[in-house]
Amino acid sequence: MTKRWLSAREAKFRFPDQFLEVREMNSNMHTLNWYSEEQPSESSSLSASRREVSGAMKASFTSAISIENVSNWSVLLLLGIFLSCQTLQAQDNAPADSRSEDGRSVEELSQKLTDGELDERREAAYELAALGAKAEPALPALIKGLGEKDGQVWVQSATAIQRIGPPASAAIPVLVESLSHYADQRRYRAAWALGAIGKEAIPPLREAMKSRQVRVRAGVMDSYGWMSDSAAEVLPELTAALQDSDANVRERAVSALLRLGPAAEDALVQAIQHEQKEVRALAAHGLGKIDDLSPNSQTKLLAAAKDSDAATRAAAIVAIASVNLPEQNRTPIVLAALSDEEATVRNSAVLAVGLLGPNAKALLPSLKKMLQDEDASQRSSAAVAIGAMGATGEVAIPDLIAALKQPGSSAEVAKALSRIGVGAVSDILAATAEPDQPLEQIAAALADMGPSATPTLISSLKHENENVRASAARALGLMGATPSSAESALRKLLQDDSINVRLAASEAIENLQRPDQETVAALFEISKDSTAEIRAASISALVKHEKDTAKLVPVIRTGLSDSASVVRAAGIEGVGTLGKAAKSLQPELISALDDENARVRALAAETLGVIGSTSDEVIAKLIQNLKDSDPGVRRSSASALGSLKLKEDPVVSALIPLLSDSETLVVQAAIDSLTQFGKSALGSKAEILTLLNHTNSDLRAAAVRCLAAIEADTKVSVPIFIEVLKDEDWMVRRDAATALGKIGPPAKDAVPALFQLLDSDEDIAVAKGALKSIDAASPNAIPILIEGMQSGDPRKNYYALYLIGKIGPEATEALPVLKKLHAETDNNRFKGMVKKAIDQIEPPVEEKKSK
Repeated sequence: MTKRWLSAREAKFRFPDQFLEVREMNSNMHTLNWYSEEQPSESSSLSASRREVSGAMKASFTSAISIENVSNWSVLLLLGIFLSCQTLQAQDNAPADSRSEDGRSVEELSQKLTDGELDERREAAYELAALGAKAEPALPALIKGLGEKDGQVWVQSATAIQRIGPPASAAIPVLVESLSHYADQRRYRAAWALGAIGKEAIPPLREAMKSRQVRVRAGVMDSYGWMSDSAAEVLPELTAALQDSDANVRERAVSALLRLGPAAEDALVQAIQHEQKEVRALAAHGLGKIDDLSPNSQTKLLAAAKDSDAATRAAAIVAIASVNLPEQNRTPIVLAALSDEEATVRNSAVLAVGLLGPNAKALLPSLKKMLQDEDASQRSSAAVAIGAMGATGEVAIPDLIAALKQPGSSAEVAKALSRIGVGAVSDILAATAEPDQPLEQIAAALADMGPSATPTLISSLKHENENVRASAARALGLMGATPSSAESALRKLLQDDSINVRLAASEAIENLQRPDQETVAALFEISKDSTAEIRAASISALVKHEKDTAKLVPVIRTGLSDSASVVRAAGIEGVGTLGKAAKSLQPELISALDDENARVRALAAETLGVIGSTSDEVIAKLIQNLKDSDPGVRRSSASALGSLKLKEDPVVSALIPLLSDSETLVVQAAIDSLTQFGKSALGSKAEILTLLNHTNSDLRAAAVRCLAAIEADTKVSVPIFIEVLKDEDWMVRRDAATALGKIGPPAKDAVPALFQLLDSDEDIAVAKGALKSIDAASPNAIPILIEGMQSGDPRKNYYALYLIGKIGPEATEALPVLKKLHAETDNNRFKGMVKKAIDQIEPPVEEKKSK
């Protein structure tokens, strides 16, 4: 059959979403998941249900809560609640026609699924799944598809059966048997299909609950969770399972209760009092999805807000904000949770504020008091909660601005101000007229409001108070790109009497996309301003906007000799953008290498490297500055020498001492520069080898890259890189694998170590690339390649088959495994790969005779 690309609609049916997964991306936190449909896990001590609990709580805050993160979590929480109520029934919609997209009948597809080639069987199973209930006549073939080894055929057959629903009861025995399968996906799909079949599956599932296998009992729980139409029948089974001997099964039981909705209220009330904390937390989450709770359920949920377990408290707080509780009961609990000792609970309290909507206004008096607390975390929590209210929090603007002055919470307070909304811009700007206000933070908060704040900010550029004008200009300049509509007003401010206003206007103009010539001319004029910071800002803006280097060079040259170091620094930064014209300023840059200001010296070195100055005077000065007392100067000088791609030994010799510098960034720059020298830097090999054991992983990775550049003898470098593949840091392993791949076939001894990296999600991409590039293997790889062929992992199968044949006749011990694979597989492509490997190890008789 001719292969074709999948359309978006086809992909939707072929690879339906099973669950929504949300991960907290901070590696220092727990990895958390919110599952609307969980995958059972027998081996993990933290089951999928437990991960759902953590996700439902919306995870741990860092020590300072981020309102931006909370805002995202709030959306995801609501989405998660919605999706977890829907299950996978949304995927049941199928075309009404009883023919496939290409016009084949159910009978034709059934025949292909029964006796077609593998690709045909896959296509037929997919088409039948897409037909939904119309595929019922193909049920015998679909049941046979559940006996397939091929994963695609099996999954699509199970999906088709699920979409057929109750009429597919003949598939129940095979599906129940699949609950014991080792693969999570098969167990999950089988439970899903059993749930769709419904009531007739209950007796066999009840019998399956007698199994000693945890995965089977957990799968039964999942199946029950998708039987909302038979809730009365499955509730006793699920309630009994709350006392199962295995924690995972108990958690799967309460997860199933969640999906049954209001019918499971009494069972969830029982579960919220369970001795296992994960069960209590899930039960609290479940009660939060039932709008009209009974008085008894309300009482139990309120009690859970004081549970000894943080996750349970967190789930209860969100639930309390979601259901029909009197405000006098909800408000004190949410407020108390904002001060909870556990970050997960405080996080959930902030989410609860968002869920309360207008009713959250009752919290404002207490939150305003919290903004005055000496504890930064209290102020942060209050600010995030106020920000979650949006415009409702406007009355707290003075309190938020006062809190901006306190250390440790200013970021969250500024975010809260920006979340209040554009209606608060005038009030926030008015506060800047008062003395001793945190103007920078206020401007950042205003900028975060985005384009909607622009009109008010522009009108405020004419305000009588200079702090208001400066704050408005600064906010406009912090909006990524300064709005073009503000250009005229900002240009006028370049002549303002206030230094702060002129400076803010200059910086805002720099961030304009395409200022007109009148504005550029005004920048030239203020490059002569009496205030150094404004002269520096004008140079920076001109460097960005003036394209005529003949006009620009004189201004930069003047800046390079300015009495103020901030202006000299701005001038040097401008030189690097001039292209060929920069050469005319080389004498000034060389002089700047001796400047009294360390930043100026560092920038001069960096710029000389950028423009490629290789004169003897430049090289001598840069080498001299490798011993500068300032680490920034040493770093920039080392980087410049590397970027010049010199080959002189004196430079290499001068860089080597920096490999033991006390500053990590200096060492990094020295390594990177020596890497640029390539084989000419072989004299640094001893020091580079020492750095492979440095405590800093960035330096170890840089040392790997450097060794790859300077060591030409692969007999020396390959064993070293193989050892480095054991490093604890994935970036170091990545660079070692990359180096081995670049070496190619001479690195074939690395195949066993690289093959092991295929088990790691962090390393798999680079390991695959290296194995492809090496394109060879030694006999020492035979054991691990045989293991890979037998692993059942498609990735390992492919690379093992690809490489084992490269070894040739020395790999005869792999022949029994290869021949067994050849006999058992019905995948033509895979069979061809196996045959090729066999022929490489044991050439056919005809080929032997020809030799």
